[in-house]
Amino acid sequence: MLRPLPSTVADDPLRMAAPTTDDTFVPVVPLADIENAGDALVVPARVSRMTLAQLGFPVNPASAADAVDAELLVRGDGSLLAVRLVP
Repeated sequence: MLRPLPSTVADDPLRMAAPTTDDTFVPVVPLADIENAGDALVVPARVSRMTLAQLGFPVNPASAADAVDAELLVRGDGSLLAVRLVP
């Protein structure tokens, strides 16, 4: 399941959005690209908050150097399609 990246975080737009506990991925490419990706892979990863900020996630600058657990939805060629934060 995919969900859009929130445009703002209600109480602090620079705070990292809380990881979800459901199976939602946040797309980083147009949904049509994901639909046409064919066989995509889910890859576990540790991702820096700075990298997440570059992908459009809201991040608190004080913790930008920290890493979080995530799962990446990638094409067979390794290009990123979507991100899911894991607790």
